[in-house]
Amino acid sequence: MYLVRSGAVAQFEQLVLELGENPIEMIHQAGLRQAQFRDPNTYIAYPRLAELLEIAAQRCQHPLFGLMLAQRQTLHVLGDLPMLVSRAATVADALARVNDYLYLHASGVSLQLQSQGEIVRLALSMNVHSPRGIEQLM
Repeated sequence: MYLVRSGAVAQFEQLVLELGENPIEMIHQAGLRQAQFRDPNTYIAYPRLAELLEIAAQRCQHPLFGLMLAQRQTLHVLGDLPMLVSRAATVADALARVNDYLYLHASGVSLQLQSQGEIVRLALSMNVHSPRGIEQLM
């Protein structure tokens, strides 16, 4: 089972409240507990987080809920990952380090760098599945 830091959805409860819905009900509907979100370094099942975001998008009637949530987040949402890559000599080195340590933030996710001449293409792979989909994660 893939895991993700609960800090990945910082500001979730605030956004849901602003949209006039009950975040605690959504958390329970997704099979999670509010206590799991108190410490951002608590790991939760990634598919349940995907489910939570899909529930929120539907109940709040905002198809771009995941994007709205992402707009509110800072680098702190990534935990120690930014610190681990900040001293890299080049952007390529930093991206390689991100991939090395990404599991500390979320397992089941990987970053591929594909060199195409002078251009580097980044591809993010997410091996996370949820019955409701993963559109809000994307």
